[in-house]
Amino acid sequence: DNTTDYTLHDDPRQCLYCQPGLRFTSIITECTTCMAGFYQEQSDSKAMECKPCANGKYLSDKATDPTLHTTPDSCKYCIKGTKFESSSTDCVICPSGKYQHQTEGKYDQCIDCPTGYFISDAGKDDKKHQVQGDCLKCAPGQFSNIGAQYCLECSVGRHSFVNHTTNESSCIDCIVGTYQDLVGNETCKFCEPGRHQNKPATPFCLPCIPGRYQDKYQQSECKLCVAGTFSNDTELRACYRCPIGKEAPYHEAAACQSCAAGRYGANCSVCDFGQYRAGDDVDASLCKNCPAGFHQDVDGQAGC
Repeated sequence: DNTTDYTLHDDPRQCLYCQPGLRFTSIITECTTCMAGFYQEQSDSKAMECKPCANGKYLSDKATDPTLHTTPDSCKYCIKGTKFESSSTDCVICPSGKYQHQTEGKYDQCIDCPTGYFISDAGKDDKKHQVQGDCLKCAPGQFSNIGAQYCLECSVGRHSFVNHTTNESSCIDCIVGTYQDLVGNETCKFCEPGRHQNKPATPFCLPCIPGRYQDKYQQSECKLCVAGTFSNDTELRACYRCPIGKEAPYHEAAACQSCAAGRYGANCSVCDFGQYRAGDDVDASLCKNCPAGFHQDVDGQAGC
C-alpha cells in the first residue's frame, strides 16, 4: 500500500512474503510472476528469485499466471513428436521426414527416417512424428534419402534397390541386356530375343540388324550369321540357310548370292569334270554335262 491506509502499516505481520509462482522485487512493490522458463515454489524469505527449469525442460508462460510457475513440475519435458527449443518456449513439432520417441531429456534434434521411408507431415501434427513406425515405407519402384518428406520415383532406365544389410534404398541403373521404359519400377525388363542392349541405364533395347540374330533373352550383343546363312530383316531370332543354288560365303550376310560359275547346289560345290555351269544360268541347282564333241577334264569350270 502506497500510504493510502495507515491500518495496513501498523503490524509487522502485514509485511508479506512472495507466494509460489512469484518473485520479490522490492519492499514497496508487489511480487511479480516468474518469467518464462522459471518457477518459484517457496513462500518465505528465501523466495527472492525464481529458479530456472532443469536442463531439457521448458515453461512457456510469459509471466501471465503465477499458478503456472509454482513447482519444479511446472517445467515440462517435450512430448513425443516434438523437439526442445529453449526453456522459455514451447517445444516444436518435428519437421517432415523426422520423428522423436523420447520424452525425458533435452532432445533438441528429431531423428531422421531411414532411407526408403518418409513422413510427409510438415510439423503440423505431433502424433505423426512419435515413433519410427510413423515413417512410412516407399512403394515399390520408389526411393528416398534419409529424412525424406516424400519418396521419389526411379526414372526410366533405372529401378529401385534395397540394401538389406544397411536397409537403405536407392535407384540403380538397369544392367546391360535389360531396360526399363517406365518410371517407378522395382525391376528392369529383359531384352527379348531379336533385340539387345550393350549400355546400362537405357529405356529400350536395340533391334538386331540384318546379318545378325539373337535367340536368347537378356543379351548385350546380337550374334553373327555364320557362312551359308543369312538374315534379311531386323529383330530376327535365327538366320536362314541359303536356298539351293545360292551361297553366303562370309559371316554376317544379309542376303545370299547365286553360286559362281562352275559351282552348283546347296553348298555351291564345284562341278565335276566332264560338267560345267555358266555364271548366267538361272538354275544353279545342278551342273550340265558337256555336249557331244566337247570335254572338260578340270572340275569347277564354266564351260567345256
